[in-house]
Amino acid sequence: MASICSDNRRLAVPTRRFGVLLFALLALPGSAVAAKAITWESVPAEDRNAKPPAGAPDAPAEILSERVNLLVKDYKAVQRSFIRIKIYSERAIDEVGKIGIDYSDSERVSGLAARVVHPDGESAVLPESAFQESVLGRWNHGRQLSKRLVVPRLAPGDIVDIQWRVDADGRFKGARFVNCQRTIPVRFFEFKVHNSHSGPMNVATFGAHEGRIEGTGTQDIRVTMKNLPPYVEEPDMPPAFNSRATMLLVYGELPDSEEETWLIGAILLGFYEKTKCAPTSDMTARARKMAAGLTYRDEQLKKIYDFCQSEIVNIAYADTPEALDERFTFHEPRTAEETWKLKRGNPLEIDCLFVALAQAAGFEARLSFSANRDEIMDVHFSHGWYFMRNPGALVRVDGEWRPFSPGDRAVPFGLCRWQREEMESCFLNDDPAIEWVKFETTLKDRATQQWTGRLAVDASGALSGEITQVLEGQFGIAWRETHWSDDDVGLKNAVRDDVLARLPEAEVTGISVANLHETEEPLLLRFHLHLAAFGAVAGSRMVVAPGLFQLHAQPRYTAKTRIHPIRWSHPWMENENLEYVLPPGFEIARASVPPPINVGDGLIAETVRMSEDASPRRLIYERRQKVGRTGETTFTTESYATLRAAFDEIDEADHRTVILQRPDAPVPAKADPPGTP
Repeated sequence: MASICSDNRRLAVPTRRFGVLLFALLALPGSAVAAKAITWESVPAEDRNAKPPAGAPDAPAEILSERVNLLVKDYKAVQRSFIRIKIYSERAIDEVGKIGIDYSDSERVSGLAARVVHPDGESAVLPESAFQESVLGRWNHGRQLSKRLVVPRLAPGDIVDIQWRVDADGRFKGARFVNCQRTIPVRFFEFKVHNSHSGPMNVATFGAHEGRIEGTGTQDIRVTMKNLPPYVEEPDMPPAFNSRATMLLVYGELPDSEEETWLIGAILLGFYEKTKCAPTSDMTARARKMAAGLTYRDEQLKKIYDFCQSEIVNIAYADTPEALDERFTFHEPRTAEETWKLKRGNPLEIDCLFVALAQAAGFEARLSFSANRDEIMDVHFSHGWYFMRNPGALVRVDGEWRPFSPGDRAVPFGLCRWQREEMESCFLNDDPAIEWVKFETTLKDRATQQWTGRLAVDASGALSGEITQVLEGQFGIAWRETHWSDDDVGLKNAVRDDVLARLPEAEVTGISVANLHETEEPLLLRFHLHLAAFGAVAGSRMVVAPGLFQLHAQPRYTAKTRIHPIRWSHPWMENENLEYVLPPGFEIARASVPPPINVGDGLIAETVRMSEDASPRRLIYERRQKVGRTGETTFTTESYATLRAAFDEIDEADHRTVILQRPDAPVPAKADPPGTP
C-alpha cells in the first residue's frame, strides 16, 4: 500500500479568470482534413554537395532540414512534417531507423512516404510498408505507437526524404511538445504555425539551443533553430524534456512566472471539482449501499474502485470500432452523473465518478492531476502546469492522502503507475489553494518479476521444461496495458516475442496467459521452453550457465564516461527459481558461485545460491536481485562509475557456469562444492 510524503507547498487562487486559455484547455474539438496527393521537392545542389558539420565530423548522417507545419483552425490541428537526411557513411542505417513518427491511436497518420535520392540523381520511392509500426505502451487515453523507417541499404551521398501528416484527435488542449534534437546533427529546424482561430497562441523553447521566434500568437508563428548538435542517447536517461532541445506550443497567453501558471491550473481544477465530480442522490444511495456491511474503510473504498473499473466501460481500453471513434471524436468531458448513467467514459471521466462516489460514501476525496515522470522530472517552473495532463484521485485515509487510478484499467487498487510515483500530484484544497503531495510505494509493490521452472538437460546439452513467469507491480501493469485487448493469438505471440528477446535460439510452445484482466492477482505467463544447445559438451564434461534468463544479457552500462544524469524508471526485484534435472550419469563437478553483491546499503543487491539434490539428481539455482530498495532512482553523473561497477559485478555473477561430469571421468582441478562462495 502506498505511503505519502507532502512538502505542503500551497498557492492561493485569485478571483481573476483566464477565460480564453481555460476554454482552450477544456474543449478543443477535432476533425480530419482531406489529404492531398504526395509530392516531392527537387534536391538543390547545396544539399547534394553537403559535407559533415564541423562540430560533428564523424556523424554518419545529418538532417539537412526538418520542417513542421501546423494548421490550427477552430481548435482543430493538422500537422505536416518533412525531413531531409544526408547520408555520410553506411553506419547511417541505424540512425535513420530511429527517425519517424510517435503518435497515439487517437491520432490519424496519413500521407506517410519516403524516398531515397542517389548522388547520380536517380531516386526510388519507398512503399509505406518500409515503415515498421510498434506499440510503445499505453498512457492516459490509449496506446502510444511509433512508425520507424527501415531502409535495407544506404550509401554515402544518398539523401533520404520522409514526409507524413497527423490529424489531431480533438484533444489538442493547451499544449503541444516538439523534440527538436535528433541523434544526428540537425542543420536547420523550422516549426511554423498558422492559427486560424481567434484565440491567442504562444511558443517557448527549452534546452541548450534556444530558438528564434517570429510572428504573433494571434495568427502566424515561426520558430527556427540552426546547427543543433546530436542528441546523445544513454541507458537510463532523464526524460527528453530535461535533456534535449524542445519546444512548447501553448494556446492562450503564456505566463512568464510560475505563480501565474499555477493560477491557471487552480482554475481548471476548481472547474472540474465543481462541475464534474458532484454526486447525485442516486449515486449517494448506491455508494452507501456498496459500503454497507464492510467494517474497514479500505474495503469500502475497494468496493467503489472495483465498481468503477469493472462496471464502467473504459473507452481507452476498449479497442472496438465504436471506442476508437469515440477516442478520436472530441466531446465535452462528462459529469460523474453522465458517466454513471451511460456506464462508459474515458479515464478522466471515470476518475471523476470515483471521486463522486467516494465523497458520497463519506470519504474526503479529491480529483488530482500529475505530470508524466517519463516526460519531465519537475514542474515547478513558469510553464509547468501544461505538463499536468494525467488525472487521478486522492482519498484521505487515516489522516493521509493516498493515490488511486480507477481510470487506468490495468492499475490495481492501492497502486499507481510509476509515471506518477515520486512525481508530485496537485489538487485544489478548500481554501481554495493548490496543495502538493508525493507518493512512494514499497519495493515489492513497485515491480517484481520471477521465473520458476523445472527443466531437464539431456546428454547432448539440450534443455526442455515448463516455465512460469510472474509479473507484479509495475511489470504487471506495463504488460497488461500493452496487451489488454489482444486476442489469444496476440497474447501468445507477445509471450513468445518476450522470451525470444532474451533467448533468441529458443523454441517456445504451450503458451498461456492467466489473470490478464484480474489486476489484483499476479500476471502469470506460462510456456514450454526448449533450447537445443543449452550445455556445451566436450567429451565427458558439460558446461552450463544456470542463469537462464540472463544468458545473453549485456552489461547495463558500457561507456567509460557519462553525459546525462542517471534515472531509473522505478525500483525492481527479479527472482529466478530454477531446477535443472541433470542428464543420466552426470554429476556436478564444479559450481562457481559468486559472492553476494550489496552496493549502497541495499541500493543494488544480488544473491545467487546453487545446491545439489538427488532423486533425480538436480541442480537448484536461486537468484535474488533488488535494485532501488533505498528509494533512490535518480543519480548525478558523479555516481556513474559506482553504478557501472555494481552492474558489472551483477553481469559477471549472472554468467557464472557449472561443470557437469560423468563420475568415471577425471575431476577438474579446484572444484568448489555447490553453495561455496
